[in-house]
Amino acid sequence: MLPTLVKVLIQVSTPSTPLKASLQRLAADISLMAKLTALPSQAIIDGFKGKLDFYVHRGIPCARTWPRSPGHRRAPGVEAQWPAFALATQLWNHMSEPVQEAYRLTATGSTMSGRDLSQKAYLSGYIHPE
Repeated sequence: MLPTLVKVLIQVSTPSTPLKASLQRLAADISLMAKLTALPSQAIIDGFKGKLDFYVHRGIPCARTWPRSPGHRRAPGVEAQWPAFALATQLWNHMSEPVQEAYRLTATGSTMSGRDLSQKAYLSGYIHPE
């Protein structure tokens, strides 16, 4: 409903109004998700490529606006965290198979994978690489 309303308001407002510019910015920032009763045919999905993203979440068919990159430059706080995440990923690749298996077993029954658990342990300060 909201995207349709925004589109109608953009069409109704004249090109020179500040309202139109504000609504265009709002429309560009809207990211919506809808639950569907069933996924459409592949031909319909292909027709919306670049505009809508169809997927299944926990068995529920859904559609959302196509994901957009926030741009090339990220906030300084976000970029400052990248090295820690990169190291957490590298640590998993250098762990022995028995240690990885222990993480996998520990993660059993949770929504996390063994890799997720090891990365969380590192980022939380529970493990320290030597």
